Amino acid sequence: MKAAIALSVLVVALIAAAAATAGRVQSTISLRLGPSFGLFSGKVQSPKSACVKHRKVRIVRVSGQDVRVAKGHTDSKGRYSIQTDEQSGDWLAKVKHGQLGGVDCKGAQSKIRSAG
Repeated sequence: MKAAIALSVLVVALIAAAAATAGRVQSTISLRLGPSFGLFSGKVQSPKSACVKHRKVRIVRVSGQDVRVAKGHTDSKGRYSIQTDEQSGDWLAKVKHGQLGGVDCKGAQSKIRSAG
């Protein structure tokens, strides 16, 4: 009996988790370095414009412990350009999951880029 109740609770939890992520809209983010030292640029893309414009972008130095080195926002077309004092290292760009313009937008992370 206890096993049946536990199994039922597990099934309900799994269904709720699947329903919570089913409505999220996919997002992707790219990251380019340069042409000058410390310049990070790229673009957020999504099928919904609400998930593209004015997204908060974080530039993260990937090391033993990830460290945010800069932040900025996309323009209305999803483009961003962020100048930092960074010279060399490995970085990636991130946008967090969030409700934007009534749309549930997924978070995204770029590929790691290296310089120096």
